[in-house]
Amino acid sequence: MVETRARHLSRALAILPWFALFVCFLIAYAWIRRDWMWIVGDDSNLMMPAVNIGRGLVPNIDFANGYPGITFYVQRAIMLVVGELPISEHVYTAMQAAFFALVAAWVLRHHFPAALTWILIFFVWTVTHRLNPTPNPGSVMEVLGILSLYWMDRFASHQRATDAFVAGGLAGLAFLFKQPGIFLPFAFLIFTSYAYLSWPDTPPSARLRAVIVGFNVAALAAFGWFYLRISVFDVIADPSTSQALVFSTARFLGPWAAAVVGLLVIPRRVPSLAGPSWSLGLALRANLLVAAVFVSVAAVGFGVIYGSPGRSLAALHMVLFDSPELINSVQSKVMQPLLLWPTVAIAVLVILSPFAIAALRNWPMRLAIYGAACAGCGYTALTYSDLQFTIVGTLLVVLLVAIFWLRRPTDR
Repeated sequence: MVETRARHLSRALAILPWFALFVCFLIAYAWIRRDWMWIVGDDSNLMMPAVNIGRGLVPNIDFANGYPGITFYVQRAIMLVVGELPISEHVYTAMQAAFFALVAAWVLRHHFPAALTWILIFFVWTVTHRLNPTPNPGSVMEVLGILSLYWMDRFASHQRATDAFVAGGLAGLAFLFKQPGIFLPFAFLIFTSYAYLSWPDTPPSARLRAVIVGFNVAALAAFGWFYLRISVFDVIADPSTSQALVFSTARFLGPWAAAVVGLLVIPRRVPSLAGPSWSLGLALRANLLVAAVFVSVAAVGFGVIYGSPGRSLAALHMVLFDSPELINSVQSKVMQPLLLWPTVAIAVLVILSPFAIAALRNWPMRLAIYGAACAGCGYTALTYSDLQFTIVGTLLVVLLVAIFWLRRPTDR
């Protein structure tokens, strides 16, 4: 036990030098661009609400915005230190990148060497904050989502109510930064459904399995109806938006639908890799706890930001329905979802392929597959992206291959 704790502590401490180096890089990058603004992007949309808050205005009440709002109060606090200047954007962006880096390194500390993890973190930075140098609240939402999923996994291993409580609280906080945080309780629902059906305390009857799967189908259908009816069908009459909206909707709901389909084919009993078996009561109590904490945190956040229940409900309607409809009716005409897929494919392939290939024991096959992935990434980057991204991406691919070459499968 002492040895295990010492090993965990050493892995945690190994994060710090790399984190300090990355923070120094972020500070230097923010200072170099202190007077620079990305006019064609989100700067005015993300900076002006924080300025308006300083004038006594409230987002989504006194002016339309579309985000739940807590992010602008964070940026306002930064402005109290650096002023209502473009550098406030870059300071907040650097803080978001540092937050992601710290959480990603902490979550991955048990699985990969620090050098490999931090190179991957830097690559993620090149395809996120480097390409979109604005403090989008989605960046914070995603990190809080990672933490929420991490505590969901802890609950699966230990079945402690405190882990479910923390997961629900982090999900509620993620929603206060950006709307997609609302997916996290649904993710926990399908996660616990898989856990119960694959490793039950007692094998469920066919009727009980049908009820669990049916409840997940109903949740997907209800959410899909709201999304399609409010955000898509009201603007689909415009032919210029139809193709982009259909593609976006499929990409938006496709993974969820695939997971629900997976519930239909999961074996009745799978050998457990970690943790005890599941009971139906445990899964139900955990979902109620996560949902209750999520709603409580979101309600408290909206109450603090907007005050009265009436203003909070008006802001919630703006965030969930009015803004998505407006965005889809205007911005989808540029076919952005279709134009961005090559960059997304590059990022996913480079980031995930090392983790997938690391499990292979055949070293030549491992190197060949990763080399093919790198070649595909380089070609795609050269074809669809700018020169700077191609250079940075290629350099990181070379470094990743070098690390994998030095780290043979027998060292795992």
